[in-house]
Amino acid sequence: MPYTLIRFPDGFKVMTTATGEFHSLHSLPYETAVRQMKALHIHTGEGKPTHRERVLKRLGDVGHGLQSLSFHSGVPLDILQEVYNRGIGAYSNTNSRYGVSPSVRLKGSYKKGVDAPANMKLSKEQWAMARVYSFLDNNPKHDQDLHRLLR
Repeated sequence: MPYTLIRFPDGFKVMTTATGEFHSLHSLPYETAVRQMKALHIHTGEGKPTHRERVLKRLGDVGHGLQSLSFHSGVPLDILQEVYNRGIGAYSNTNSRYGVSPSVRLKGSYKKGVDAPANMKLSKEQWAMARVYSFLDNNPKHDQDLHRLLR
């Protein structure tokens, strides 16, 4: 079962998305709620690894900047910079005039389509880095022209 962090005035609660059940009676600080949510994912064995997790597992403990990722992955920096710039542009195109689009994922759970305030969603920089990790994980969804340059 996927889990979601829900913000309350006094903190956060972890909710089972399918049933709407909360996993604690009291609101928790953000870090505690994230730890609880991760523990639930591990305990149930649910939730597939993110592109970032797969890339960092493959490359080892490397920095998270474009230069470090370029060096350790062997992908030229100018290509990763182009992927990043396209990610910034894609984020800008998904936003509506009235705030952040529902297609922008929640921080922490990465759940899509949730009506939440902008401060609970990925920033344009986080969105762009997610696209870089997706590219390094050979996701065929984006930037196929740049993948062809690497062959």
